[in-house]
Amino acid sequence: MSHELKRVCVVSPLYHPSLGGLGRQAQLLTERLSAEGVDIFVIARRMTDMPPARFSPGVRVYRAWSVKPHTHTYENVNPLNILISLTFSLSCMFLLFRKRKEYDIVHFHGTSLPLFISLPCSDCSERR
Repeated sequence: MSHELKRVCVVSPLYHPSLGGLGRQAQLLTERLSAEGVDIFVIARRMTDMPPARFSPGVRVYRAWSVKPHTHTYENVNPLNILISLTFSLSCMFLLFRKRKEYDIVHFHGTSLPLFISLPCSDCSERR
């Protein structure tokens, strides 16, 4: 049985060590996979007013647009958070389609609306 390394895209709305569990967990996961030789990149939400952080040079990070880039909380279900999630999802869908030849596997990390909106697009890659 072959254990061929795959090309992986991780979708995580939060990707920063200062953003609590989800952002830190996504960063640790991708850095470990990269260290194991996996070709990996992340699609994360573009955010402003973030403290400086170090990221592994082996993990490419593409920041997807959304409304209210200075808002970093998702705990409440309210119209603003739904709009933030929806705009991130649409940007994510665009990036997944544009990068469809660069990944074999998509891992949606801590996402719900982005998963449902982007899932059909994540399977658009040409199979080898």
